[in-house]
Amino acid sequence: MHHLLWKNKESTLVADCRVFSVYRNLALSPNKSDVRDFYVLKLSNWANVIPITPDGDVVFVKQYRHGTSQVTLEIPGGIVDLEDLDTKETARRELFEETGYKSEELIFLGRHNPNPALQDNLCDTYLALNAKQIASPSFDKEGYEQIELFLVPIASVSQLIANGDIAHGVVITAFYYLGLYENKISGTLSP
Repeated sequence: MHHLLWKNKESTLVADCRVFSVYRNLALSPNKSDVRDFYVLKLSNWANVIPITPDGDVVFVKQYRHGTSQVTLEIPGGIVDLEDLDTKETARRELFEETGYKSEELIFLGRHNPNPALQDNLCDTYLALNAKQIASPSFDKEGYEQIELFLVPIASVSQLIANGDIAHGVVITAFYYLGLYENKISGTLSP
Protein backbone atom coordinates (compact mmCIF):
# COMPACT_ATOMS: atom_id res chain seq x y z
CA MET A 1 0.00 0.00 0.00
CA HIS A 2 2.91 2.39 0.57
CA HIS A 3 3.41 2.61 -3.18
CA LEU A 4 0.04 4.42 -3.37
CA LEU A 5 0.74 7.10 -0.75
CA TRP A 6 0.95 10.74 -1.70
CA LYS A 7 3.14 12.90 0.56
CA ASN A 8 1.72 16.25 1.64
CA LYS A 9 4.26 19.03 1.14
CA GLU A 10 2.11 22.05 2.01
CA SER A 11 -1.40 22.75 3.27
CA THR A 12 -3.03 26.18 2.96
CA LEU A 13 -6.35 27.33 4.39
CA VAL A 14 -8.52 28.58 1.51
CA ALA A 15 -11.82 29.21 3.31
CA ASP A 16 -13.34 28.89 6.77
CA CYS A 17 -17.03 28.15 6.22
CA ARG A 18 -18.49 27.81 9.75
CA VAL A 19 -19.05 24.01 9.70
CA PHE A 20 -16.04 23.12 7.58
CA SER A 21 -12.77 24.54 6.28
CA VAL A 22 -11.34 24.17 2.80
CA TYR A 23 -7.62 23.44 2.45
CA ARG A 24 -5.43 23.32 -0.64
CA ASN A 25 -2.86 20.57 -0.23
CA LEU A 26 0.22 20.28 -2.42
CA ALA A 27 1.21 16.62 -2.53
CA LEU A 28 4.09 14.69 -4.03
CA SER A 29 2.94 11.77 -6.20
CA PRO A 30 3.77 8.21 -5.07
CA ASN A 31 6.43 7.85 -7.79
CA LYS A 32 7.87 11.25 -6.74
CA SER A 33 7.61 12.55 -10.29
CA ASP A 34 5.39 15.58 -9.68
CA VAL A 35 3.52 17.72 -7.16
CA ARG A 36 -0.23 18.20 -7.57
CA ASP A 37 -2.81 20.23 -5.70
CA PHE A 38 -5.85 18.73 -4.00
CA TYR A 39 -8.69 20.36 -2.08
CA VAL A 40 -9.76 18.87 1.22
CA LEU A 41 -12.71 19.67 3.47
CA LYS A 42 -11.75 19.63 7.15
CA LEU A 43 -14.78 18.85 9.28
CA SER A 44 -15.50 17.89 12.85
CA ASN A 45 -16.46 14.28 13.38
CA TRP A 46 -20.15 13.35 13.31
CA ALA A 47 -22.43 10.98 15.16
CA ASN A 48 -25.86 9.73 14.22
CA VAL A 49 -28.40 7.48 15.88
CA ILE A 50 -31.13 5.08 14.81
CA PRO A 51 -33.86 5.56 17.44
CA ILE A 52 -36.35 2.70 17.69
CA THR A 53 -39.48 3.13 19.81
CA PRO A 54 -40.95 0.37 22.00
CA ASP A 55 -43.56 -0.11 19.20
CA GLY A 56 -40.82 -0.85 16.64
CA ASP A 57 -40.93 2.46 14.79
CA VAL A 58 -37.83 4.33 13.69
CA VAL A 59 -37.84 8.03 14.56
CA PHE A 60 -36.79 9.93 11.45
CA VAL A 61 -36.35 13.63 10.86
CA LYS A 62 -37.29 15.43 7.67
CA GLN A 63 -35.33 18.55 6.82
CA TYR A 64 -34.35 20.70 3.89
CA ARG A 65 -30.80 20.18 2.61
CA HIS A 66 -29.21 23.03 0.69
CA GLY A 67 -26.71 20.79 -1.15
CA THR A 68 -29.49 19.01 -3.05
CA SER A 69 -32.25 21.62 -2.61
CA GLN A 70 -34.51 18.85 -1.31
CA VAL A 71 -36.22 17.70 1.85
CA THR A 72 -34.54 14.52 3.05
CA LEU A 73 -35.58 11.71 5.36
CA GLU A 74 -32.79 11.12 7.87
CA ILE A 75 -31.99 9.83 11.32
CA PRO A 76 -30.94 12.30 14.03
CA GLY A 77 -27.29 13.25 14.03
CA GLY A 78 -24.80 16.04 13.98
CA ILE A 79 -21.39 17.45 14.74
CA VAL A 80 -19.35 16.25 17.70
CA ASP A 81 -19.05 19.38 19.83
CA LEU A 82 -15.96 20.17 21.90
CA GLU A 83 -17.94 19.76 25.13
CA ASP A 84 -19.11 16.24 24.18
CA LEU A 85 -17.13 13.60 26.05
CA ASP A 86 -17.42 11.17 23.14
CA THR A 87 -19.55 10.41 20.09
CA LYS A 88 -22.05 8.49 22.22
CA GLU A 89 -22.73 11.73 24.08
CA THR A 90 -23.19 13.50 20.72
CA ALA A 91 -25.67 10.84 19.55
CA ARG A 92 -27.62 11.12 22.81
CA ARG A 93 -27.64 14.96 22.60
CA GLU A 94 -28.65 15.08 18.93
CA LEU A 95 -31.42 12.54 19.50
CA PHE A 96 -32.88 14.66 22.28
CA GLU A 97 -32.39 18.06 20.60
CA GLU A 98 -33.80 17.04 17.21
CA THR A 99 -36.65 14.80 18.38
CA GLY A 100 -37.26 15.15 22.13
CA TYR A 101 -36.67 11.38 22.39
CA LYS A 102 -34.44 9.72 24.96
CA SER A 103 -33.07 6.22 25.28
CA GLU A 104 -31.25 4.59 28.16
CA GLU A 105 -29.66 2.03 25.83
CA LEU A 106 -27.30 3.33 23.12
CA ILE A 107 -25.33 0.67 21.26
CA PHE A 108 -22.35 1.49 19.05
CA LEU A 109 -22.93 0.06 15.53
CA GLY A 110 -19.97 1.30 13.48
CA ARG A 111 -17.67 4.03 12.22
CA HIS A 112 -17.07 5.16 8.65
CA ASN A 113 -15.50 7.91 6.56
CA PRO A 114 -18.44 9.75 4.93
CA ASN A 115 -16.44 10.84 1.86
CA PRO A 116 -12.68 10.17 2.06
CA ALA A 117 -12.10 11.64 -1.40
CA LEU A 118 -12.78 15.13 -0.05
CA GLN A 119 -13.37 14.97 3.71
CA ASP A 120 -11.17 14.09 6.68
CA ASN A 121 -13.89 13.31 9.26
CA LEU A 122 -15.47 10.17 10.70
CA CYS A 123 -19.08 9.33 11.52
CA ASP A 124 -20.06 7.02 14.39
CA THR A 125 -23.46 5.34 14.33
CA TYR A 126 -25.48 4.25 17.36
CA LEU A 127 -28.69 2.34 17.94
CA ALA A 128 -31.10 3.75 20.55
CA LEU A 129 -33.46 1.06 21.80
CA ASN A 130 -36.82 1.80 23.47
CA ALA A 131 -36.59 5.47 22.54
CA LYS A 132 -39.38 7.50 24.15
CA GLN A 133 -40.39 11.08 23.51
CA ILE A 134 -40.15 13.02 26.77
CA ALA A 135 -40.02 16.59 25.43
CA SER A 136 -40.54 18.70 22.35
CA PRO A 137 -37.56 19.05 19.99
CA SER A 138 -35.20 21.96 20.74
CA PHE A 139 -33.53 23.01 17.53
CA ASP A 140 -30.28 24.95 17.24
CA LYS A 141 -30.36 28.48 18.58
CA GLU A 142 -29.11 30.02 15.33
CA GLY A 143 -32.22 28.89 13.43
CA TYR A 144 -30.46 26.68 10.89
CA GLU A 145 -32.56 23.61 11.73
CA GLN A 146 -36.18 23.33 10.63
CA ILE A 147 -37.11 19.71 11.34
CA GLU A 148 -40.25 17.60 11.19
CA LEU A 149 -40.51 14.20 12.91
CA PHE A 150 -41.59 11.13 10.97
CA LEU A 151 -42.17 7.64 12.43
CA VAL A 152 -41.64 4.60 10.18
CA PRO A 153 -42.07 0.92 11.07
CA ILE A 154 -38.62 -0.69 11.07
CA ALA A 155 -39.83 -3.27 8.53
CA SER A 156 -40.54 -0.46 6.01
CA VAL A 157 -37.06 1.11 6.06
CA SER A 158 -35.46 -1.16 3.44
CA GLN A 159 -38.27 -0.33 0.99
CA LEU A 160 -37.79 3.41 1.59
CA ILE A 161 -34.10 2.98 0.76
CA ALA A 162 -34.88 0.87 -2.33
CA ASN A 163 -37.44 3.47 -3.53
CA GLY A 164 -34.98 6.33 -3.06
CA ASP A 165 -37.12 7.95 -0.36
CA ILE A 166 -34.05 7.61 1.85
CA ALA A 167 -31.10 8.64 -0.31
CA HIS A 168 -28.68 10.12 2.24
CA GLY A 169 -25.53 7.96 2.07
CA VAL A 170 -24.68 8.38 5.76
CA VAL A 171 -28.19 7.21 6.71
CA ILE A 172 -28.03 4.22 4.35
CA THR A 173 -24.67 3.29 5.89
CA ALA A 174 -26.25 3.47 9.36
CA PHE A 175 -28.92 0.95 8.35
CA TYR A 176 -26.27 -1.28 6.81
CA TYR A 177 -24.53 -1.28 10.22
CA LEU A 178 -27.88 -2.07 11.86
CA GLY A 179 -28.26 -5.06 9.53
CA LEU A 180 -24.77 -6.30 10.46
CA TYR A 181 -25.61 -5.89 14.15
CA GLU A 182 -28.93 -7.75 13.79
CA ASN A 183 -27.18 -10.58 11.93
CA LYS A 184 -24.49 -10.73 14.62
CA ILE A 185 -26.96 -11.08 17.46
CA SER A 186 -29.12 -13.56 15.53
CA GLY A 187 -26.11 -15.65 14.48
CA THR A 188 -26.51 -15.37 10.70
CA LEU A 189 -23.52 -14.81 8.43
CA SER A 190 -24.69 -12.52 5.65
CA PRO A 191 -25.54 -8.79 5.92
